[in-house]
Amino acid sequence: MKLKFLLEQKNKVEDIAKIIIKDCLSFIKQSEMLPLYRGMSNYGDFFKRSVRKNRRPLMGMTIFFNYIDKELKKKFRAYRSNSIICTGDYKIARGYGEFSEGKAFLIFPIHKFYFTYSTKITDYINDLTHIINNEGFKLLDGRVLKSLEDDEDIDSKIIAKSWWEFVKETYVDKDLHRRIELKNEMMISCEEYYAIDAKYEGKLYAEISRLY
Repeated sequence: MKLKFLLEQKNKVEDIAKIIIKDCLSFIKQSEMLPLYRGMSNYGDFFKRSVRKNRRPLMGMTIFFNYIDKELKKKFRAYRSNSIICTGDYKIARGYGEFSEGKAFLIFPIHKFYFTYSTKITDYINDLTHIINNEGFKLLDGRVLKSLEDDEDIDSKIIAKSWWEFVKETYVDKDLHRRIELKNEMMISCEEYYAIDAKYEGKLYAEISRLY
């Protein structure tokens, strides 16, 4: 994955805003100026990055996420293996950034992009873990999964199928502004995107508003 560093520290936020308006106009229009975040390792204040098209699931979740991916592909252009995972919630993004010794970045897909979003899922791993550990998750075969440690005795595919039945009707790919506003997890599929340190959010959006 090639990282392309674009600006030196001497460049002004105005310069970044001009680049964003030029290359990310579709996103600006659809988002209606609402910020989208992603927690990432710290590659600099402003950089351009390519999106992997073969993103791998977290260790131990391969069967689960491969099944979810297969189902999403039937209807949507953005799914977990070809997307970056973003959120309208700064705190969630910051948490993931700190986990990887990074921080929260503002995300701007370049040119054409697709998105998919679940109205039920704030954060996939945390939501699944919370439901299992606090409420118990009923599987399609009638069993109730009460701990992630129990999944060693249960076929991962039945967990995946059960979870898909739980969330499948909640996925949408319309009305980006509203989806960001609700602050749930979002899959963004594009060729490349810009990432800008979220500490510049106020100044950057002020410049975009002035220049747009």
